[in-house]
Amino acid sequence: MKTNNTNNDKNGFMSRVRAIFGKKSIIAVNSTSNEAAAPANPPNGKKILIVDDDPVYLKATSAMFNYQGYQVVAAKGGSEAIQAMREERPNLVLMDINLDSDVSTVSWNGYTLMSWLGRFEELSKVPVVMVSSSDPLKCVRRAFTLGAKAFFHKSTDPKNLVSTVRMLLADKFPIARNPATGNFQI
Repeated sequence: MKTNNTNNDKNGFMSRVRAIFGKKSIIAVNSTSNEAAAPANPPNGKKILIVDDDPVYLKATSAMFNYQGYQVVAAKGGSEAIQAMREERPNLVLMDINLDSDVSTVSWNGYTLMSWLGRFEELSKVPVVMVSSSDPLKCVRRAFTLGAKAFFHKSTDPKNLVSTVRMLLADKFPIARNPATGNFQI
């Protein structure tokens, strides 16, 4: 399992993203299909589902992976994520732990979604990367116990996130000996 150092200074990832996307955005998201604009790199045939309730992080991360050649499907909450998992069959899920409540009767969060995925044989094989702006010490053990392949704090350098996703999709990601504790750095 791999997570990366966090950098909570003013030059963190989210600060840079908000500075870029707080202004008029050059990346458009199709609101009817929740898929990001065309990639700059050639398509690689892999589909990523990004689940996050923060519209800035969702838009920036979608644009970043779309630029890398991935087909991106975005979901703002648990109900949308479940629908996207069933219909889109992504190759990887990048999921926030803390999600806002939606209109369904179930209060979905990243942990609940991980448990739900584990109940279906074909969906349980989809690698999940968890992200959170919360304290990693409170989140990482539970995320790995539920089957997450990696955990990142949202302020992590996006290059590390892209690199990890690339390795997971290529089946070149090292397996941790103890997934309940993982191998991470804060």
